[in-house]
Amino acid sequence: MNIARKGVDLDTRCVVCNRLFEDGGHLFFRCKGAKARWRALDLEEVRVRLSVCSSPLEVLELIFALPGEARMKSIAFLWCWWRERNKVSHQDRRLSTNEIQFTVVRHCEEWKEQIAKKKADPVNKVQQWIPPGPEVIKINLDGAFMRNPNRGGWGAVGRNQAGEPVFAACGSIPSVSKALQAELMALINTIPIAEQFGLERVIFSTDCEALVQGMKSSELDLSWLGPLFKQARFLIRLAFPDSNIVYLPRACNRPADKLAALGVRCNTDYQVFGPSEIPPDVMAFIAKDLVIS
Repeated sequence: MNIARKGVDLDTRCVVCNRLFEDGGHLFFRCKGAKARWRALDLEEVRVRLSVCSSPLEVLELIFALPGEARMKSIAFLWCWWRERNKVSHQDRRLSTNEIQFTVVRHCEEWKEQIAKKKADPVNKVQQWIPPGPEVIKINLDGAFMRNPNRGGWGAVGRNQAGEPVFAACGSIPSVSKALQAELMALINTIPIAEQFGLERVIFSTDCEALVQGMKSSELDLSWLGPLFKQARFLIRLAFPDSNIVYLPRACNRPADKLAALGVRCNTDYQVFGPSEIPPDVMAFIAKDLVIS
């Protein structure tokens, strides 16, 4: 079917079979190429039911009402077939019926694996602060960033194997433009404080995965934060014979998060608290970690 409009010929035929007018119903359910693929997937009955639907919404409702295996295969095939249609438009090589069948099955198997993982590790699984080993101090870090007026804060709390606080600290960051910068400044500002308390074996814990990545590799050294990452690695090597930095979920970093919020409002550059001087609201979060543990 050719439609001439203002001197331009528009070909509206299906690009796969090159026969009939291409709409969603034809492309996905009535095109001879699509029919062959539905049959190869043992979904001919599903195709027939979908082909008589009167709207996209009805198609979706029918697909979502299918049994699990048929639903997965139908969704995977629709996605694969749309990609095949676009390949034809760009004159790329199309997949054979067997290749389409294999691709659909592979997608379904991958989805099943992801579903199984989620069931094995549910979102509502209890997350808790994990104590360090003997003679090791775990230092939780956090940075806070306020986009307007580009101000930040940082907080840190060090705890021993029994979960008892050794020190806490917080401070302001007068000029900060990225959240990662605030997290990195939290680490840099905490290092000399931990050194003052005579700590030698430490584990820095943060809920910022990018901070851990930047400290354990040189991937971010060429970024604008690269000099700060190099400085942090140098200070840690200089201060501690034994150290590590690890990621932990945000739910396990509440005391440091509270301290970072205090740091944003800090009137001085920073404040350091001994075990008996830690603010009550921060101690409340520390106590909750101990109760959960």
